[in-house]
Amino acid sequence: MPSRVSVRTRSPRRRSNPWKRRLKIALALVAMVLCGAIAVPTFLFMRLLPEAEEQLRKLDKLIGEVSHEPSKVLAANGQVLFRVAAEYRDPIRQLEDVPLIVRQAILAAEDRRFYQHQGVDFRAVARSLVTNAREDRIAQGASTITMQVARLITGRYQKTWDRKLREAALAYQLDRSLTKDQILLLYLNLAYFGSGAYGVKAAAHVYFNKRLEDLTLAEAAMLARCVRRPSRENPFDDLPAAIRNRNTVLSAMREEGMIDEDQYREAIQEKPRLRRRNFAGGARILAAPYFVNYVVSRLQSVKPDLDLSSGGYVVRTTLDMGLQEVAEREVRRVVEANRRRKVTTGAFLLLDSRGRILAMVGGVDYARNQYNVITQGRRQPGSSFKPFVYAAALDSGAVSPEDRISNAPYVWRDPVTGKVWSPENSGGSYGGTVSLRSALARSLNVVAVRVMEKTGPETVVEYAHRVFGFTSELDPVLSLALGSSAVSPMEMARGYSVFQQGGKRVEPFGIVEVRDPSGQVVYAEQPSLQESGLKPDVAKEIDSYLREVVERGTAAGYRGQMPPDSRGKTGTTQENRDAWFCGYTKRYLGIGWVGNEVYDEAQKRWRYLPMGSRVFGGTVTVQIWARVVSEAVRLYGDEPPAQDQAASPPVDIDPGEVPPQDDAPTPTEEGRQNDTVDVVAPADAPAGSDSGAQSGPPNGEPAIGQSAPLLEPVVSGESGPRRLAEQERLRSGVDSRPKVAPPKVAKPQEMVSVEICADTGLRATIYCPETIVRQFPKGKEPRGRCKRHVPKIP
Repeated sequence: MPSRVSVRTRSPRRRSNPWKRRLKIALALVAMVLCGAIAVPTFLFMRLLPEAEEQLRKLDKLIGEVSHEPSKVLAANGQVLFRVAAEYRDPIRQLEDVPLIVRQAILAAEDRRFYQHQGVDFRAVARSLVTNAREDRIAQGASTITMQVARLITGRYQKTWDRKLREAALAYQLDRSLTKDQILLLYLNLAYFGSGAYGVKAAAHVYFNKRLEDLTLAEAAMLARCVRRPSRENPFDDLPAAIRNRNTVLSAMREEGMIDEDQYREAIQEKPRLRRRNFAGGARILAAPYFVNYVVSRLQSVKPDLDLSSGGYVVRTTLDMGLQEVAEREVRRVVEANRRRKVTTGAFLLLDSRGRILAMVGGVDYARNQYNVITQGRRQPGSSFKPFVYAAALDSGAVSPEDRISNAPYVWRDPVTGKVWSPENSGGSYGGTVSLRSALARSLNVVAVRVMEKTGPETVVEYAHRVFGFTSELDPVLSLALGSSAVSPMEMARGYSVFQQGGKRVEPFGIVEVRDPSGQVVYAEQPSLQESGLKPDVAKEIDSYLREVVERGTAAGYRGQMPPDSRGKTGTTQENRDAWFCGYTKRYLGIGWVGNEVYDEAQKRWRYLPMGSRVFGGTVTVQIWARVVSEAVRLYGDEPPAQDQAASPPVDIDPGEVPPQDDAPTPTEEGRQNDTVDVVAPADAPAGSDSGAQSGPPNGEPAIGQSAPLLEPVVSGESGPRRLAEQERLRSGVDSRPKVAPPKVAKPQEMVSVEICADTGLRATIYCPETIVRQFPKGKEPRGRCKRHVPKIP
C-alpha cells in the first residue's frame, strides 16, 4: 500500500498594526526623555550640594554683603544725629515680634506649603516644568520662601536654569541647617518691598508709617504681595494694582482658613491710608540738622568718592549734645522774645580751645529754611571786625598802644566823584582824643576809620587773610573798619581764636573720624593750632581791649551773666540788619548773630531786612552767648585741657536713650594709627597757612586716630603759682621748659572690631536682642557665637 504522507498547511500570518509599533516607540522615547529630564537636573542638583554647603558656612558674610547698616553721623556721646542709606532697613530681632496676621499673609502670598516642604517644593517644580516646557521659556517659577532667601543672600536674579538649580541646592541646605522660623525671619528682613524698603518692618513704616503690630489685616495683605513686583506694583507707584494684589492675598488666606468670611469682606472694603511719600534714599536727620548739613557737605568736599548713601559708614563728630540743646533753646528764646523788634532768626557757634565744634545752630527753624548761616552765610560783621583792624595796625607799627587817636568828626571825599562819606559814632559822641583801648571798648567808628587810614586798607585785608584766616573777598576800603565786607561766622571764629590763643590760630572742625563698613578709618581730622604770624604781645594787647569791652564797654550790661574773665566784641550793622556778639573765655569761643529773615514770594528768595532800632549785638545777641558759654563753664569748667586723654569709643544710641553703663572696663582704641587714613587740617584753611607743616600733632594732642575727651569735668585743687605759671606759658605761646627726647613708644597692638551679644559676650547673631561693637586685640576676640537667642518654633 502506498504510504500516506501528511502535509501540514500553515495558517496565514496575522500582520501587526504599524501604528501600535510607532506608539510604543513614541512612549519609550517619552519615557527616556522624562527620565533624562529628571535624571539630569537631579545629577546636577547633587553636584551643586557641596558648593551650597560651602556657601552656608559663609552665611553671615553673605547676609552682611547684601544688608549693610545705614551710615550714621554720631555726636560725641554716640547719639545718632543722622542716618542715610540707599536702602532703608529696620531688622526684626525675633519672629515673635511679627504679628500672626503678617506672617500668615506672607505665607499665603508666597509659600503656602512652607512648613511642609524641605526647602524645595517638588509639586510646584513639576507644575512649573510643564508650564515652562509648553512656552519654551522660564515663564513660571516654583520658588519657595527658602529659595527666595537663597536668591537674596547670593544676589543672583537672572531667570536661568543654572540659577534655579543653584538656588534650589542652597535652599535645600538652608532647610537642613536652619529652622523654618529662622528662614522665615531671614526672609522678612531681607525681602525688598519697594520704595527703598528692605524687610517687612521697614515697609510698614515707609508705606503706612506704622509699627508691625499696628497693621490692619488689609495692610498686611497689601505688603505681602509687594515682593512680587516691588518697583512697579507697590502702593505708591500703582495703587490699583496693589489693591488687586491685596485682594488676591486675602482670598488665599480665606481658602487656607487663616481668616473667615467676615474678616475677608471687611478687609477688601478697607480704603488704604498711605503716608505721604517722603522716603528719599533712607536719609533721615534726627538731631542738630544744621550741624549734620555741615558735616555731610564737608565730607562731600574733602572725600568726594565717599558715598554715605551706600551704607555702613560711621562718622564720629565733636558735637556736644547737651550744649547743642542749650544753644538751640537759647537761639529760639531770644528770637521769640524780640520778635516784635523784627528779630526772626539767629545763629550760634561754640568751639573749645582746640577748635572742636561743640554746638552749631545755623538758623531758628531748619524745616523753614535749611540755609546754614554759620557756614554758608555771608553777613556784614559791623564793629565786631574792628579788633582785626586794630591788631593789624599795632602789628605793622602804624600805631602803638600808647597812641591817642582823634575822635573828631571825620569826612572823606572821593577824589573822582567828589562824593562825601562821614562815619558816625553811635550815640553821637565826638571830640578829643582817645586811647585804642577806650575806642574799642566804646566802639567809636570815627577812631576805627582813622586807624584804618593810618594802616592802609590793603594792609588790613592782607592781615585778615594771612593772619586771621578769612577766605571771603574783602574790599580794601576805609569802611572795612566798620565791617562793610560780608564774612561768615565760621571765619569770625577762626579770626577771634588768634586773640584767645595768644597769637596762634585754631582751625574749627567737627569730624573726629570716618570708618568704612569694614571698620577701617578712611578719614580723620585733628586739632590744629597754627602760628598765625601775629606777634604774641599784640594778641595779648587786643585780648585786654576785648576784656575792657565786657568790663566797661558796649557789653558791660550783661557782664554779670557772663563767666569770669570773658572777652568779646559787639557788632551792629547799618539799619540794624545784623547784630553780632563774638567772644571767648579761656576754654570756649562763641559767635552769635541775629537778623530779620523774610521770604520774598515775588523773587522766590530769602531777604534780610532791618530789625528794630533798639536791637544791638550788646543787648540782644549777647544774651545767647552769655547763657550758652555760662552753661559750658558750669558743666566742664573753663581751664583749657592741658593734655587730651584717650577716650573710650562712644556707644551707638538713638536720640532720647541713655548710654548703657557697663562696669566692665571698656577696650581702648589702640592701634588706629595703623589704619589707612587721610588726616587734614580741618575746616577751610586759607591759602598760605602752614596746616600741613607739622609732622605730628601739637604737644598734648592725641596721636592720629586716637580718641580724646572733648570736654573735661571741672577739677578743683590745682591752683597756686605752678598752675598760674602754666596758664601764662600756654597763653603767651612761649615754651620755656627744657627740651627732652621723646619717649620710645611701643608698636601698638592690632585691634579688631567685633559685634558681640550684650548678654553672653559671644559673637552676636541676628537674633540677639541687644548687641555692642567692641574692639579686642587681634587673636583674642570671641570665637563662638551666641546660642542663647534663637527663634522659637511655634
